Amino acid sequence: MAKGDGPPSRAKAAKGAKAAKGAKAAKGAKAAKGAAPKPAAVPAPHAADPRVRVFEDMADADFFSDRVQHLYLYSDITHESVARLKTQVRAANRDRNSLGGARRGGAGALAAGAAPAPPGPGLELRSAPKPIVVHVNSYGGSLGAGITMMSVLAESQLPICVLVDGMSASAATLISLLAPYRVMTRLSVSLVHEWHITGLWHPKRRSDLNSMLEFSAISDEAIMQTLLSRTRATRAQLDELMARDKFLDAAACEALGFVDRVIDTRPVPMPGKAGAEGSGSGSGAAAADVRALLRRTDANHVQVGAYAGEAVDRPDMPAEAGYGLSNVEMLDKLLAADLRAGTQLRPIVLHFSSSTSDESLAAAWTQVFPMISRLGMLSAASQVVGVVDAPLDLHEMLPVLFCGRRVMYDTAALRMHIMYEWKPSWMLQDIYDNSTLLLEQVKGILRQRTRLPADVIDNLHRRRTVLTPAECLRYGVVDTVLPVLRA
Repeated sequence: MAKGDGPPSRAKAAKGAKAAKGAKAAKGAKAAKGAAPKPAAVPAPHAADPRVRVFEDMADADFFSDRVQHLYLYSDITHESVARLKTQVRAANRDRNSLGGARRGGAGALAAGAAPAPPGPGLELRSAPKPIVVHVNSYGGSLGAGITMMSVLAESQLPICVLVDGMSASAATLISLLAPYRVMTRLSVSLVHEWHITGLWHPKRRSDLNSMLEFSAISDEAIMQTLLSRTRATRAQLDELMARDKFLDAAACEALGFVDRVIDTRPVPMPGKAGAEGSGSGSGAAAADVRALLRRTDANHVQVGAYAGEAVDRPDMPAEAGYGLSNVEMLDKLLAADLRAGTQLRPIVLHFSSSTSDESLAAAWTQVFPMISRLGMLSAASQVVGVVDAPLDLHEMLPVLFCGRRVMYDTAALRMHIMYEWKPSWMLQDIYDNSTLLLEQVKGILRQRTRLPADVIDNLHRRRTVLTPAECLRYGVVDTVLPVLRA
C-alpha cells in the first residue's frame, strides 16, 4: 500500500458521503418547497394507550353489541347529568358478581325460544367488566360541566370510548374530543364554538365582569391547545370554527381528526312492491301476511315516538332529556340480541306515530338519525317491519325507510318538506350551511331508499308536498298499504 493511500481514501469517502448527503438534503428541501404539504398525522397521545387497541380491533357492529357496556349521555351537559355519568362509569369499572350462575335476561328474552337458565348451586361468579362505550347525543350545555367530564374519561381503568350518536355540540364535543378513542356514526354531526353567556343576570360590578372575562380567556386558550393536540386542525381553522356555529358532518370530522373512526351502517335492501289489498292477484295475499304478522303477540312490538319533550320518569335520567333515548335503548337491546351468535330474533314491529311538531334540524340529528344507525345494523335475517298509522312529517318517516318491510295504513299520509332551525346567536351563513347540510343528508337517503321523482326531492326546500298512501306505494316509500277498516 502506498504512503497515504489508507487514511486519505477514508477521508475522501467521508467527504463524498457528506457532499452526497448535503445534495440529497438540498434536493429534498427543493422538492418539499415546490410540493403541497401533506396533512400531518393526528398527534394523538392516546395512540400509545393499550386501552385503545380493543376498539381498533372491533367491527362496526361491535360498538352496538353486548361485547361492550353501553352508557348514554342523551341530555344537555349539566353538572347533574355529568355527575350521573361519572357514577355510572365508576360502576361499570367494577367486577360483576352473580349468584347461582349466569342468567340470560334483558335482550335475551327477546329472542325466539329464549328461557331463563336454571338456578345454579348458589356459587358466586365474578366476571371481568367489559369495555365501555359512552353514546353522546347532546346540544351541549355548561362548559364547566364538560371540563369536569374530562377527568372521568382519564380515570377509567377499562377501555372507554365516546360514540357521537346523533349530535355533539359545544361542551358535548369537548367530551368526545378528549376520549381515549373517538367514534362517530355516518349521519352524526359535531359543533365547536366559543363560549357564550345565557340566561338572566343579576347586577354585577365591572370588576366581577373583568374577572369573568379573564377566567374565560384562560379557559379558551386551554381548550384551544387541547384541540390542537388532539386533532389535525390548524389554529386558523379552529379560530374560524370557534367564531361560528357551523355543524361538521362525519367526513369533515374525520378529515380534521376530530374522530378516530366513522361507523357505516349496512345498506338495507330495498323492499319489493308488495302492493295494496285488492290491487292484484298476489298483493292481497302479501298484505294478509302483513296483517297476520301485526297481530302476533309474540313479536317484538315497539312504539316509536315521544320525540320532542320526552317525559322521562326515571331516577337515573335527567328530567330535561328529550333526545329519544327510550327508542334507542329498546333498539339497542334488540340489536345486541341480533348480533349475538346463535340468536334468532322474533319479528320486530316498529309502530311509528307522529308525536311532535318539531321539524327543526335538531329533531333529525338528535332523535331520528340515531335510530337509522341501529336499523342499518340489524342483520338481513331479522324481520323488521315499520308501520305508519298516522300522518308523519318527513323526518319522522326516515327511519321507516330502513325497515325491511314498510307498511302504511290508508288513513296516513306523508308531509314532504324541510324546515330550518334559527338561533338568535347564529349568523345567516351558519343557518344556510347547517340547513344545507341536513338537506343534502335527507336527499341522499330519499334517492337511495325510494323511487321518488327527482323534482320532488330536489325541491324539498322550496315547496310542501303531501303524499297519499297510494303515492307512497307508487314511489317506493312503502311496500304495503292496508285499509284500516277492513278486518
